[in-house]
Amino acid sequence: MTARYWMKEPCGPCPFSRSKTLGLHPVRAADFAYMAQNPFTDFVCHKTAEDLTLVDGDGNEEDLLVRGDKSMTCNGFLSLQATENDDAPEGFTPHPDAFLDPDEMIDHHTEMWNEHRSKIRS
Repeated sequence: MTARYWMKEPCGPCPFSRSKTLGLHPVRAADFAYMAQNPFTDFVCHKTAEDLTLVDGDGNEEDLLVRGDKSMTCNGFLSLQATENDDAPEGFTPHPDAFLDPDEMIDHHTEMWNEHRSKIRS
């Protein structure tokens, strides 16, 4: 039996979840959604990622979330990726709360982004 390397369900701030998602900028949402079309990419769940701070030669810091020894793949990402590539890992079933179409994900985030922007302007 192969060890499970993905989360059981989308986590709280999952950008690939229909109900739990953050309101990402539409361009960022598109980056994430289209990343899932490549069967060789991975997206680490925020809950299991490790923080890494990079410092450039000028002393500027950049915080990244990276895969660690105990990190797991995001369930929402894997749900979209498996659907897009028609190739799910053995034992994995796409989660019903995850987006299964990149355009639907982008439209959802765009709508949330626009709603947030209109509230700020009011």
